[in-house]
Amino acid sequence: MLRRLTLIDDSNTAGAAGQIIAMKGKFWSKLINPLVGSQNFEYKMSNILDKPFESAFGYISVLPGALSAYRYTALKNHADETGPLCSYFKGEKSDTDAEADIFTANMYLAEDRILAWELVAKRDAKWVLKYVKDAKGETDVPESLPEFVSQRRRWLNGAFFAALFAQVHFFQIWKTDHSAMRKLFFHLEFLYQFLSLLFSFFSISNFYISFYYLAGALISVNETAGKWGFQILNYICICTLIGMLVISMGNRPQGAPKLFIVAVFLLTVCGCYAIVAGFVFFILQLKNDDAGEISGLTFASMWISMASTYGLYALSSILYLDPWHIITSSAQYFLMLPAYTCLLQIYAFCNTHDVSWGTKGDNAPSSTLGKALIVTDEEGQEIFKLEIVGEQRDIDSMYAENL
Repeated sequence: MLRRLTLIDDSNTAGAAGQIIAMKGKFWSKLINPLVGSQNFEYKMSNILDKPFESAFGYISVLPGALSAYRYTALKNHADETGPLCSYFKGEKSDTDAEADIFTANMYLAEDRILAWELVAKRDAKWVLKYVKDAKGETDVPESLPEFVSQRRRWLNGAFFAALFAQVHFFQIWKTDHSAMRKLFFHLEFLYQFLSLLFSFFSISNFYISFYYLAGALISVNETAGKWGFQILNYICICTLIGMLVISMGNRPQGAPKLFIVAVFLLTVCGCYAIVAGFVFFILQLKNDDAGEISGLTFASMWISMASTYGLYALSSILYLDPWHIITSSAQYFLMLPAYTCLLQIYAFCNTHDVSWGTKGDNAPSSTLGKALIVTDEEGQEIFKLEIVGEQRDIDSMYAENL
């Protein structure tokens, strides 16, 4: 399938990305795991909505390392040793460079995003990036919560800071040889990405606002039961969000997996209650519309909100002629969506100081708890000095594993 990526007639194509597919196991058995099912749905919708949309503009914000190809001529640096390759390999030492600031260190966690930006914005060139639907490659997605949270911490922080970098340096497009029309479309895409970045930054507050009004909608149906259910779930949701903030600051998922699992469970309960409340309220409003007790504007806004969420996924998948993930993985995705929105965002922003790779097998503790030294102070006395490993990890878990 990689050969399909190289057979692109457009001589201005600097790189191409294929369609990443999650490994689903024999008879799709892995989809029973909500983590795998939700990631399969997420990957599919990215291949259906995000990648083709960005490819139409000529700038794909990220060419996944799992399945992408590059034109070597486009990768080459300028005569002054600046360019795509130079920027790409800065990430190799950003996590060990003592002079690297927190912005740069996190930005190069998504070095493929930086490379994609540098190719499109390369000085005195007019390279574009394309999506190739027919090129497909499978990837093994995390199947446990600790691995999943660690991976997404790197993805979210890297994507956020890399997107900020591209937004701040958008004027580099003016120094390229792209046509005026292409530059115009680039700026339209930059505006779209800025709005997406803005909404993602406030996604936790948006989640709570949605939960508050959806869960509170049942009060109008049954005042007593709806009010009690709303108050209980509202307190659970608020306490879970605050608890995740505390948990994320002092624990890694590998050190305290049960705490993260409980947080995911509570968020799922809150999310399910809000979804059910929303559908019940919607059905009741349909009945009121039949009786002429609801305004046309309110009825239209309800239909638009439903169509822009659930309807968009279903319609686009059918038009893409690949709707099976709607049947097999949509339930897992919507169940995990509150955790995607809240847990991952909170943990990622609470750990911007952690610039480790976070992939499978890269979360093991240090082989030693530290080292003891005997040093001599200014007065000539020997002092016992103990250097403790500074890795952010649950101390009890580190001690138990080394023991």
